[in-house]
Amino acid sequence: MTANNSLPDRFTTIEIGGRVWRLLFDFNAMARMEEAINHDVLNVRFWRNFGARDARAMLWASMLHEEPELTIEQVGSFINMKNLAMVIKTLHGTWTRAMAEIQEEDADPKVLGGSTTGLKSGHMPA
Repeated sequence: MTANNSLPDRFTTIEIGGRVWRLLFDFNAMARMEEAINHDVLNVRFWRNFGARDARAMLWASMLHEEPELTIEQVGSFINMKNLAMVIKTLHGTWTRAMAEIQEEDADPKVLGGSTTGLKSGHMPA
């Protein structure tokens, strides 16, 4: 089981469940995760109580672009106490990549006054 968070593109890789996956936590993955756990992942308070259900849902949602028929239960069977720390570290890298993309677009003055999300520094627009 290995993780590589130094790829120059938008993917984070993880070797789990007998293969290497390219994780992508894009907006579709965020929405799928929210549907699975019934919580708003864009709310900072959510991440303070990140648990097993959340880790499983985030990993699953990040894998769906490669295998759309994958179930959350299948992904849950990939995670065990031996690889849990690696999974959490990899998910952190996946989240960091997703947020870096938002920050890159926020820095572009041609995009909606510099913000594609309408959010600056995690605050709602006035």
